[in-house]
Amino acid sequence: MANDLKPEEFYNFKFRDLKKYVMRNYPDGKKRDQILSSLEKFWDVYVKEQFPTYASFNQAIQNCLGDLKIFIYSRKNQWQQNVVLTDDRVKKYLDLKRKLNSLKVHSPDDDIVLDAHDFNLRKDFLLDFITFDGDCHNGVSQIQDFQFDNIRGKDDYL
Repeated sequence: MANDLKPEEFYNFKFRDLKKYVMRNYPDGKKRDQILSSLEKFWDVYVKEQFPTYASFNQAIQNCLGDLKIFIYSRKNQWQQNVVLTDDRVKKYLDLKRKLNSLKVHSPDDDIVLDAHDFNLRKDFLLDFITFDGDCHNGVSQIQDFQFDNIRGKDDYL
């Protein structure tokens, strides 16, 4: 972003100018909304002056990117410590896959369901299958052949 802004545009540059820049350069949509939702926090944490210079604004962006790299690395390590990886599914369960597809459960959701079913077949206890995708929940719920303790959807958590 700072590469798009010119040093001469930083005379009395304020938070409002940053918002205008985003509004001007990103058409309506999810990406613009995501950027706008994070601007105030970025400004409050990384921009240390009321009217930043081009150089100090550029440095604020670099500091933010550096912190994001540290955060991502930390989250990756946390994930690796907590995740339980399973063996790859060998059986294709073609009949179950056809049933899922006929009930509007499509890729990759159908493979996720079959992976979970296969995992449960190899355990002494059954886990719940949880999805917030309505079509997936409806489809899985209609098939009695799956090995799940419960099939839960978003309505179970409201």
